[in-house]
Amino acid sequence: MVMSQEFHSTHGGSLNPQSSISDEIDAIYESQAAVSSGDNLQAEQIFNIESKRLYGLADEIRSARAYRLETQFLSHDEKQRNFIGSVAEVIFNRAIPIRRTEPITEADLRSQESTLGATIFGELKPGERREFFYDKRIADRDSWFFHQEIAGQEVTLHYEVHPGGVLRISSNPNTKNEFISGQELNDFLSATHIYHGLVMSQMYSTDGYSGKKAA
Repeated sequence: MVMSQEFHSTHGGSLNPQSSISDEIDAIYESQAAVSSGDNLQAEQIFNIESKRLYGLADEIRSARAYRLETQFLSHDEKQRNFIGSVAEVIFNRAIPIRRTEPITEADLRSQESTLGATIFGELKPGERREFFYDKRIADRDSWFFHQEIAGQEVTLHYEVHPGGVLRISSNPNTKNEFISGQELNDFLSATHIYHGLVMSQMYSTDGYSGKKAA
């Protein structure tokens, strides 16, 4: 699946693979060309239904993340550790320290989701890298980030969902920021729906989350 023909373009500076996905969002965003207020960017109203569907997907992903974060300490593993600790205290008449895992963060969840999202676009060779994930930390706006590094060439695409359409912001300063349409829009929509299906089925399906699926 290809969402854009810009994979030959580059941006200054490679992202650190050891940094957290939250830090990388800042690096990605700062690397992008600024959107000028004079660009007169307008979305065609025909895309309203697509934006509504994207908002629905994003709402369910955010809700599933929040549910995972709120309930992580009530998980089966936590209950099992408590049970083992109680039994050990009865048998040995003393508390046995049970190693606790570090609490998972939203950044951890985004990173795991991105690993799944990267699989949507095909296999990568050693040394290649790809990211595809949803986030709302930038300007409190639903955003999807695609980053790819192949053969020393890299591109970052930031897709902002607006009520009237999807605005693509590219890391290539020579590429115009514009609302996408046609095949690029179709490919982007397909990628977001596949992403939603992957993360909901492979990451959140065992949480007991009962949120409604997006329309």
